[in-house]
Amino acid sequence: MSAPFMSLYRCYQRSALLVVSRRSLSSVSPASSVSPPSSVSPPSSVSPSSSVSPASSVSPASSVSPPSSVSPPSSVSPASSVSPPSSVSPASSVSPLSSVSPASSVSPPSSESPPSSVSPPSSESPPSSVSPPPLHTRFLLYLTQCFYDVEMLQSWSFLQRWKWVQKRNTYYGYTEKNYGSNIASAYYILSLKGGFRFVGQSEWFIADRRSKFNWAFLDHQNTPLEEVNMNYTDINYRGLDNLEVQKSLRTLSLRGCPEVNDWFLARLHMFEDSLEELDISHCPRITTCGLAALRNLKGLKRLDVSSLHGISSPGMVIILLEEMLPRCNVTANGYEHTLREES
Repeated sequence: MSAPFMSLYRCYQRSALLVVSRRSLSSVSPASSVSPPSSVSPPSSVSPSSSVSPASSVSPASSVSPPSSVSPPSSVSPASSVSPPSSVSPASSVSPLSSVSPASSVSPPSSESPPSSVSPPSSESPPSSVSPPPLHTRFLLYLTQCFYDVEMLQSWSFLQRWKWVQKRNTYYGYTEKNYGSNIASAYYILSLKGGFRFVGQSEWFIADRRSKFNWAFLDHQNTPLEEVNMNYTDINYRGLDNLEVQKSLRTLSLRGCPEVNDWFLARLHMFEDSLEELDISHCPRITTCGLAALRNLKGLKRLDVSSLHGISSPGMVIILLEEMLPRCNVTANGYEHTLREES
């Protein structure tokens, strides 16, 4: 083959290589047309150097075998003249992570309207059609609400009074130990604003409203009591322990005592041998059952049971008392106790 023909062939080969390289570059999409990383596989999947291999696609040496005198590979190096990998760098030109900002495209939660924009239920106005109840109805409702408070207050006051009465009727053991039983009984009577008289004495020892009394009764340490006046005092069945040793007691007046009840009358049997006069009128807590306990007082000569409001059928009760105590004069005023009315 002549030299001019050989040079023309080489020029044709170079032009063919250039056309192939340009077509390979145009087939690759630019960086602006690449979608975000979610739709396109990472840059490692694109290898321009592997997809375009000019040296492997065109092999002039294999198709045409020039004479041994000519060494085209040494003089012409198509791979070195065309360098697609260096001219195209998809990894460096395309930056998917920097071009896409997912955080900036999503609206933050702060853009939502706060719950304070909702009006509370308290802003609703009550219906104006409902009229308030009348005054007496509201007053009754108020009393209903205060009923349990008043009941609790009454229970508390009753308990406090009961404790106070029990304390005043306690047994005077210290006084009896140091001064004797007669002085202890006398001091107990005076502490409750009562009065008494010693046997064989005409003087009465009575406490005034301020609980002040004459201390001269201490001179009668060995003299028993003969008459005791406990009208309108707070004596109860527990206080009888201080009078139990008075075996010479003849008169006992308990008129209007609020704490004298059936239990108190049942304990009066300790004076069955000495007691002659008993006044239990105007005691509100005495009932018919308590009067039946007086049958033990066989030496009783005078009994006053006037105005006992706890007795039912007072006419019948008085007849029974006269049968139980035949030698006793029963006084019963303040009743309408004819047999016709009771029948």
